Amino acid sequence: MQCTSQKKSQDPSFFTNAGQLFSGLAEKGVVIRACARCASARGYIPEEEIIQGSNCRDYLPGIRITSLYELSEMLNKSDRVISLSR
Repeated sequence: MQCTSQKKSQDPSFFTNAGQLFSGLAEKGVVIRACARCASARGYIPEEEIIQGSNCRDYLPGIRITSLYELSEMLNKSDRVISLSR
Protein backbone atom coordinates (compact mmCIF):
# COMPACT_ATOMS: atom_id res chain seq x y z
CA MET A 1 0.00 0.00 0.00
CA GLN A 2 1.26 3.44 -0.82
CA CYS A 3 0.25 6.50 1.14
CA THR A 4 1.48 9.89 2.22
CA SER A 5 -0.95 10.75 5.00
CA GLN A 6 0.41 8.62 7.81
CA LYS A 7 2.16 11.27 9.88
CA LYS A 8 2.40 10.69 13.63
CA SER A 9 0.48 12.86 16.08
CA GLN A 10 -2.32 13.75 13.71
CA ASP A 11 -5.68 13.93 15.46
CA PRO A 12 -8.37 15.12 13.04
CA SER A 13 -11.63 16.06 14.67
CA PHE A 14 -13.95 16.21 11.65
CA PHE A 15 -13.04 13.00 9.81
CA THR A 16 -11.65 9.51 10.32
CA ASN A 17 -8.08 9.37 11.59
CA ALA A 18 -6.23 7.79 8.65
CA GLY A 19 -3.16 7.24 10.80
CA GLN A 20 -5.07 4.92 13.11
CA LEU A 21 -6.44 3.02 10.12
CA PHE A 22 -2.98 2.60 8.59
CA SER A 23 -1.49 1.55 11.95
CA GLY A 24 -4.17 -1.11 12.31
CA LEU A 25 -3.45 -2.42 8.84
CA ALA A 26 0.32 -2.48 9.48
CA GLU A 27 -0.25 -4.41 12.72
CA LYS A 28 -2.16 -7.02 10.70
CA GLY A 29 0.77 -7.44 8.32
CA VAL A 30 -0.33 -5.22 5.43
CA VAL A 31 2.68 -3.86 3.54
CA ILE A 32 2.40 -0.07 3.42
CA ARG A 33 4.82 2.00 1.38
CA ALA A 34 4.95 5.69 0.49
CA CYS A 35 6.23 6.97 -2.83
CA ALA A 36 9.55 8.74 -2.34
CA ARG A 37 8.65 11.58 -4.72
CA CYS A 38 5.28 12.22 -3.08
CA ALA A 39 6.78 12.00 0.40
CA SER A 40 9.62 14.42 -0.35
CA ALA A 41 7.21 16.88 -1.98
CA ARG A 42 5.45 17.00 1.41
CA GLY A 43 8.67 17.41 3.39
CA TYR A 44 9.07 13.81 4.57
CA ILE A 45 12.65 12.60 4.39
CA PRO A 46 13.65 8.91 4.42
CA GLU A 47 16.49 8.01 6.76
CA GLU A 48 19.09 5.27 6.55
CA GLU A 49 18.05 3.35 9.66
CA ILE A 50 14.66 1.69 9.73
CA ILE A 51 12.90 2.05 13.09
CA GLN A 52 9.96 -0.29 13.78
CA GLY A 53 9.60 -0.94 10.05
CA SER A 54 9.66 2.76 9.16
CA ASN A 55 12.47 4.83 7.67
CA CYS A 56 10.97 8.24 8.41
CA ARG A 57 10.78 9.59 11.95
CA ASP A 58 7.52 11.44 11.11
CA TYR A 59 5.75 8.31 9.88
CA LEU A 60 3.93 5.72 11.94
CA PRO A 61 5.65 2.36 12.59
CA GLY A 62 5.43 -0.08 9.69
CA ILE A 63 5.15 2.57 6.97
CA ARG A 64 8.23 3.09 4.86
CA ILE A 65 9.22 5.52 2.11
CA THR A 66 10.42 3.59 -0.91
CA SER A 67 11.46 4.07 -4.52
CA LEU A 68 9.14 4.03 -7.50
CA TYR A 69 11.06 0.98 -8.70
CA GLU A 70 10.18 -0.97 -5.52
CA LEU A 71 6.57 0.16 -5.81
CA SER A 72 6.37 -1.11 -9.40
CA GLU A 73 7.84 -4.45 -8.27
CA MET A 74 5.24 -4.66 -5.49
CA LEU A 75 2.45 -3.95 -7.97
CA ASN A 76 3.76 -6.62 -10.31
CA LYS A 77 3.87 -9.25 -7.55
CA SER A 78 0.58 -8.34 -5.86
CA ASP A 79 -2.71 -10.08 -6.41
CA ARG A 80 -4.58 -7.06 -4.96
CA VAL A 81 -3.70 -3.38 -4.79
CA ILE A 82 -5.55 -0.57 -3.05
CA SER A 83 -4.80 2.98 -4.15
CA LEU A 84 -6.21 5.90 -2.20
CA SER A 85 -5.95 9.15 -4.12
CA ARG A 86 -7.78 12.28 -5.12
